[in-house]
Amino acid sequence: MLGQYVSVIQAAAPAVLLVSLLWIWQAARFGADCAITQTQESRALGLTRRLFASGVAAGIAAALALAVLRETTTWINRELVSMWSAVAIVVLTLLTLVLSVLKVGRGRICAMDPATSRRMTGKAVAPADSRQGALVDGQPNTHALREVAGLIVVEPIIRVVFAMLSAVVLFAALPAAFLQFTSFLVPGQPVFSTDTLLRVVGFLLGTITVAMGSFAFAKAGEGLSRRLAFVLLIVGAVVYAAWQVVVVAQVLFSRRLIKLSHDAFMALVWAVNHQGIVLFVLTTLALVGAVACLRANRRPIIPADANAAQTRLAKAHALSKIRFACLALLGVGAIIFAVTVGAWLNEYTPELSEPEPFTISNGQAIVPLEDVSDGHMHRFAYVTSDGIEVRFIVVMRNGVSYGVGLDACEICGATGYYERDGNIICRLCDVIMNIATIGFRGGCNPIPLGHQIIDGQLIIDLDDLESVSHIFA
Repeated sequence: MLGQYVSVIQAAAPAVLLVSLLWIWQAARFGADCAITQTQESRALGLTRRLFASGVAAGIAAALALAVLRETTTWINRELVSMWSAVAIVVLTLLTLVLSVLKVGRGRICAMDPATSRRMTGKAVAPADSRQGALVDGQPNTHALREVAGLIVVEPIIRVVFAMLSAVVLFAALPAAFLQFTSFLVPGQPVFSTDTLLRVVGFLLGTITVAMGSFAFAKAGEGLSRRLAFVLLIVGAVVYAAWQVVVVAQVLFSRRLIKLSHDAFMALVWAVNHQGIVLFVLTTLALVGAVACLRANRRPIIPADANAAQTRLAKAHALSKIRFACLALLGVGAIIFAVTVGAWLNEYTPELSEPEPFTISNGQAIVPLEDVSDGHMHRFAYVTSDGIEVRFIVVMRNGVSYGVGLDACEICGATGYYERDGNIICRLCDVIMNIATIGFRGGCNPIPLGHQIIDGQLIIDLDDLESVSHIFA
């Protein structure tokens, strides 16, 4: 369960958080700064939302299709798909940065107060928040109108580029999350089992955590200032694009299409081993944005001439943003917990307990039953004539019989088992054994070991232990 939860978050969270930043910047409102009406602004935002949602949906659908093809066919070359997806992300990110800077520049022109515009253009532009258009001494300001017209041309391009970037980012990242489906079933285990259900639950919880945190962050961030939204996007996009450059370099180097100096190679190795920095930066940006939203909405701005209905509406809007910001903090906190504490717990492998002593006599290993009748797992080790340590375990089953097997299984090899809270667990796959089935073949059960019980002693022929030494070699 924990493995699926952590894996889904590690695979999907960076891409989905970047998409949230893209939407926050898209939703930055320029209507209050430019000579457009509220109706025009509402229509523009609606069109932006629909086009962006189409890009997100297309990216998710394409990622799911790619995951299915990778698992069921040999048509997909994973390295080439990763490389060209990374190239597309880098190119679209560069376009995004250029268009974002251009958008900020034009936004500043539209946002000028009369004094500033006179200093920069020689003409006084009336404040645009009157929604009556850009005027100079009561006449249309052709300079400002040209800027508005330029903004109208740039906006559709920005919408398309942002939608394409969102689609490609999700297409490149989500197949790794979708492929967690393949880990639900373990060979030899029944389809309907507690372990399978826990894996499904872990996958669903990871998906919900990423989706909830990123969606809440996107909704809360819609009200952020233009400057902060711009800074968050630039930092997040640059870091994510830098990682895509590393992906491209890694593929080209592995295919011997480029040569790297020693320093460049070591830098590439360092970047590959520290890819978690990307998620660290993006979660930090999400935390900054969510906290900024909380601060901005603590005291809603209510116009002095607002009536009771407008006052209630402003307070409700601020409260909604605060709730989304809190939900974003909760989701991002869960992501941080998953990739730190959760990852550590998932990767932690308990040490094997020390083997217990037993007697060797007449070519037999002899274990007194009184030493293994407490219901716990007992580990023993025998060193073969080849110097190989063969481990075997003994556990009392149902209070009347004994399960005896090697400290290894046919699926996971000689990784061994450990006991936790009365359960016997495989160290490699973390599967809990059914104690009643230990001593029988199947699944991740210990490989059965022949034995006899005579006069209160469990007896194993040393020849049987010698014959399985290759498993531990």
